[in-house]
Amino acid sequence: MIKALSQNQLRRLEACSRWLREIRDSESFAQLDYHPDLTLGDAIQAVSELLQEHSPECQRRTPLAEGKGEKPIPKVGA
Repeated sequence: MIKALSQNQLRRLEACSRWLREIRDSESFAQLDYHPDLTLGDAIQAVSELLQEHSPECQRRTPLAEGKGEKPIPKVGA
């Protein structure tokens, strides 16, 4: 049985997701020309999937699709 995350944990994950998108989309981050194996997009996807699994409200919306017209990335094996 998967234990549900607390409301505080969900709020923090939602904030993390927003902050990661803000950093990824910032001009100053783009100027770093930084290309690691795991990107901020990967982190955003991981946080979004965790929120979708643990939050009924987030299951009805797609956090990755908010803002810049991005489409949610399907889960591996889905």
